[in-house]
Amino acid sequence: MDGPQDRERRSKVSPTVREDKVHDHLRNMNILKSMGADEVNPTVLRQLADEVAKPPSMIFEKPWQSGDVPGGWKKGNIVPTHF
Repeated sequence: MDGPQDRERRSKVSPTVREDKVHDHLRNMNILKSMGADEVNPTVLRQLADEVAKPPSMIFEKPWQSGDVPGGWKKGNIVPTHF
């Protein structure tokens, strides 16, 4: 059973942006979609998932770990273009 202490502990744990999850998102991109604001073709991102997964995971993980997260991220309003 899930008690109040369990729920409280889970609510204090920061989300993580793991490299394997970024890689999975890149490998499963819909290549028929148009380019995002970054102007990178989804086909290119999908083909280079092994090489490009680490930098975005590091970039998006840093704010979560430091606690300096934009308000929209906490509310789920800001989602990186391809993730």
